[in-house]
Amino acid sequence: LHYNALLAACADAARRRDAAAGDAALGVLRKMEERGVAPDSRSFSAAVAAAEPAGAEGLLAEFESSALASDPEGAPFVYCAAMRASLRAGEWEAALSLLDRMRARGVDPDSHCLGAALEATTTI
Repeated sequence: LHYNALLAACADAARRRDAAAGDAALGVLRKMEERGVAPDSRSFSAAVAAAEPAGAEGLLAEFESSALASDPEGAPFVYCAAMRASLRAGEWEAALSLLDRMRARGVDPDSHCLGAALEATTTI
């Protein structure tokens, strides 16, 4: 729980355009790993939200390979965070491709993901 609170603070800092937020979130994830604490979908979604789009892509791939099967209910949060990170960077194509990617992995988009996709289409 404490790690997720730290990661949520990193995501909040990223929303305020703090350039160090992504590195801080990665540091928290690595500390969790060192201590044998497995990150869940909340951990990954907050870290993805804190990361720059390139970093978010790597975190999403890590989530897909390690935590997706064990936490499928939380998967939409992670994908939505990645979509929002892409939109913040002006990368609407990447946001829409994430919607396709999640569907290909059998993850049903929730209303937040669909909202992010709709936002992406308004920038076309």
